[in-house]
Amino acid sequence: MEYLAPPLKMLLHVQLKIKSGISVQSAIQSYVQDNLDCPLAKQTEFWLFCHQTGKTFNTKELSKKIYRRALIDIFERGLKGEPILSILQEFQEELKDISKQNLDQQIQKLPFLTLIPLFVFQVPAFLLLLLGPILLNLSSQL
Repeated sequence: MEYLAPPLKMLLHVQLKIKSGISVQSAIQSYVQDNLDCPLAKQTEFWLFCHQTGKTFNTKELSKKIYRRALIDIFERGLKGEPILSILQEFQEELKDISKQNLDQQIQKLPFLTLIPLFVFQVPAFLLLLLGPILLNLSSQL
């Protein structure tokens, strides 16, 4: 659950840095250094390295995660010199809605996930308590 909305966290971090007057590239590097253990930060670091060296960035890893890819596209526009602050603000609202939907889905799964230990551990023990004396009587009578 720690990485439930990494694109939103990244967007907020970079947006705050841009508002304080830092360049897009420095803001992205700041996010990467502050979140070294996050998979998105590692992908972003690799993307930034590819962008700085002129190599092509393979988006196969990001192809299934369209919001991450869209965020990288916005940052790429910012690195080219386009103003992206208004775009980031609009994208922030969209990411908040998506994150809330994902959180609601996780919350809906929670009651079923908490029942798994009950069925795996407690139900067999309860059945053993119920059927144990009956089985002992049957075995002693035979």
